[in-house]
Parts: sequence; structure tokens; C-alpha cells
Amino acid sequence: GAGPIDPAREAQGGDLFGKYNECMSMVRIKDPIPPAVFCPGDETAACTEDLTDLAGFGSPVILSGCGYTLDSTVVADINHCGKGTIKRIFTVTGRNGMTAMCMQTITVVNTQSLDEKDITWPKDISLNTCGANTDPDNLPIGYNRPQLSRQPACGLAAIMHEDKLYDAAPPACFKVFRTWTIIDWCVYDPAKSQTIGRYQHTQIVKVEDSQAPSFVCPPDIVVAADNACASAKVTLPALVATDCSPNVSIVNDSKYAASPGANISGVYPLGTTVVTYKVSDGCGNVATCKVRITVEDQKSPGVVCYHGLSTSIAQMPGGIMA
Repeated sequence: GAGPIDPAREAQGGDLFGKYNECMSMVRIKDPIPPAVFCPGDETAACTEDLTDLAGFGSPVILSGCGYTLDSTVVADINHCGKGTIKRIFTVTGRNGMTAMCMQTITVVNTQSLDEKDITWPKDISLNTCGANTDPDNLPIGYNRPQLSRQPACGLAAIMHEDKLYDAAPPACFKVFRTWTIIDWCVYDPAKSQTIGRYQHTQIVKVEDSQAPSFVCPPDIVVAADNACASAKVTLPALVATDCSPNVSIVNDSKYAASPGANISGVYPLGTTVVTYKVSDGCGNVATCKVRITVEDQKSPGVVCYHGLSTSIAQMPGGIMA
């Protein structure tokens, strides 16, 4: 009948006991709501930090009614100076196939730039060795190369030098003006500044020489006068001197030499001429020597007899017979 049935009628002993019909229906439950994912906030990290484990920068918060799976991707873009970004991309997929994504950006900075107080420049030095090798590798520690108390933690410092050679006043032979340049490649940008991240220092390497040039002084020479008994042509080899400096100067003071340099050959008058060589190097050291050139009349007087000519011999003053 109409209305609800008294449950007692369906119980054993009731008039409806064992009398029923049944049916089945299927209910499908759907989740129309996509998942949600919330990334941790963006961070800034120093290049010196351990960036291999990013868990310390937080985890995402996920909202999903019926379960989910989480995937993460890391995209790093860091240059040789340790500067750049790390992007953490989180993707959530719900059981309904819907997805959501968020991204955290970690900015990596380099605050470990080189400072001039980190540099110990080489000191000036004087070398007393003739022909000394001034290459930095041949100089003692403290005078050879700049020393860095630390390398930039996330970068690279370049060290270079340029030499300029100058003659010097005695007792120095020459001076090397060595300009050292150190560049922090992670800071220096010549398009913006020629000084930021770039450090320079000029070191002076002085080479001294107290030893005069060495040479063999030519021996004195005696030559015969020409037929006119007035002079003689004298030919001598040029003087050769050795020194650690390549700048050796040889001059002579003879007014009869064909040139004022190392060769004193020339036409010399009858008698003795003393010629002085002066040999000097670029360090102000001077050596001299003297050479005596003697031109003699070495031809005996000749007697010519004229046939048929006679004269008387008389005593002349001074005991000369004529």
C-alpha cells in the first residue's frame, strides 16, 4: 500500500517475510577540481654555498582532493664567476589528470671579488751581476711575482706583466720598469671602467756593473818614414773590447787617425805620437790605454860620386870636414 511499510511485516512471521524485489545502481564520483601547488619564495644564495642540495631552500605546498604525483626539474644557469640563477620547477598531476605548476628562482651572487689588500706586490731590486737575467723566474721570492693572499672564491684572477728597458745613470747599467697587472675577470669590464677589478703596480729592477770593459792594448809600434822622410802610413787592426753590456764605446784621441773610433790607422808624422784609447760601457765604467807610434827615418844617407869633379877639404867649425 501507500506509505512506508512497517518493518515488522518484513520480519519472520510477518506477512511480507521473504517477499521483495531488488535492483542495483552505479554511482561514479568525479573530482572536477584541479590540484594546486605553491612554491617556496624566491631566494638569494652566495656562490660559496653548497648548491648541490636544494632542499634547504624549501618545499612546495600541494592541495589535491584525491591524491597526486609530484615531479620536479632543476634548471641551472651559472657562469664561470659563480653568478646566475637556479630555477626549481614543480609539477603536480592529480588523479583526474589535471596538472598545476610553480617555479622558485634562486639567484646566485658572487660577493667574493678580489681586493688590493689581498695583493702583495714584488719589491724593487738591484742586481750587481754583470748581464744579470731579470726574468721574474730568476729573481728571489718577494721580488719575482705578486702574491695573492687568496684567490677569488668563485672566480679567477689573471696576472701579467710588461717590461720597458731604459738606460740608467752610473752606477746602474740599465733599469727595467716592470708593470704588473692583476685582473679579477668576474669584476673587470673595460666597457664600464678601466680601474674596477683591475690593479697595477710598477716594479723597478736595476742592474749595476762596476767592472770596466776588457781588452788587450796594442803594443807600441815603430814604422819607417816614406821617401820624403816626413810621414808614414800606419795600418793597425781595430781594438776589440768585451763587456757584459752590449753598449761598448771605443774612442781615440789621435788627430792623425782616419776615424775617432776603435781603429787608429792613419798617416802619422815623423817622430813619436802617443795615442790614447778610451773604452767605456753603458754603466759608466771606463778603461784606457796608450799606444806609442814612432815614425823613423830608417834610410841611410847616400853618397854620389861625380867623375871629374874635385874640391879641397877644409876644416870647418865644429870639426866637420868639407
